[in-house]
Amino acid sequence: MTSIRIIDYPGHQSLLSQLTTLLLPGATSRVVFTLDATQPVTEGAALLYRYILTHPQVRQSWSKAGETLLILVVCTKSDAVGAKNYKRMKNTTSGTSWIN
Repeated sequence: MTSIRIIDYPGHQSLLSQLTTLLLPGATSRVVFTLDATQPVTEGAALLYRYILTHPQVRQSWSKAGETLLILVVCTKSDAVGAKNYKRMKNTTSGTSWIN
């Protein structure tokens, strides 16, 4: 039987310094990163970029382990009036290299 541990980690600024410890090899193998499609994307994209994609400790540890951190970006509230569509979300969050 395969076990799955799910951690719902808030994106509040005061907790972000502790996030990297959960992103190291052995602590996690996959990340589901949620963005609210009704809100400006830049804040969420910046968090993804700074604390996951380019954080030195996270990048170095995954590179040293020879593994890849799998990341799925999910847009919530996409059915709400005024929500950004997937093309706009993709354009805003693309252009970064994934951890390997």
